[in-house]
Amino acid sequence: MSTTQISAPRRGRRLLAGLSALALPALLSGCALFSPMATENIYNPGDGVSVEIGDVVVRDLVVIGDSEDGPATVSAYVVNNSAEDVTVSFTAAGGSPVEVEVPAGTATQISPAGESGVELESLGVAPGALLPLTVQVGDNPPAEVKTPTVSTENPQYADYGSSSS
Repeated sequence: MSTTQISAPRRGRRLLAGLSALALPALLSGCALFSPMATENIYNPGDGVSVEIGDVVVRDLVVIGDSEDGPATVSAYVVNNSAEDVTVSFTAAGGSPVEVEVPAGTATQISPAGESGVELESLGVAPGALLPLTVQVGDNPPAEVKTPTVSTENPQYADYGSSSS
C-alpha cells in the first residue's frame, strides 16, 4: 500500500482556496449591506403625488398648465376600492370644484383634457410650483394636497394640456 503525503504548501493552498470560496460571496454581497432596498421605501414613482381618502386612492396627481392665470388640466389615476360609485372633486384655491365619477371597484385615468379630463379654471401658480388642491371623495373629509404643476413645454406633457389653451 502506497501513501502519498501532501506537503504543507499544497495543504495550505487547498485550505486557502476553501476559505476563499466561503468568504467570496460574503465579501461581494457586502457591497449591498449598507444600501437600502428600493422595495422597502414608500415613494411616488411618477411626477405626481398620491392621497388616500376612505376607500379611494388618487395616484400620480399632477396639474398641467402653461400660465398662472390660464386653464389647467388635472391628471391622476383614481382607484375606487369601495362597493359604491363615488364622486371625486378637485378644487383649486378660489376656484370652483370640478368632479369626476368613478364606478365601484374600478380605476379611472383622468386625462388628457377632452376625454376623461378634468379642467380647472386657472392654474393659480406658476408652472413648476406646488398648487394647494383640495380633493374630496363623497362625504369623506377633504384632503388638501400640495400638487406639483408642470407645463406642456415638457414633451412628456405636451398632449395633456387644457383643451381651452
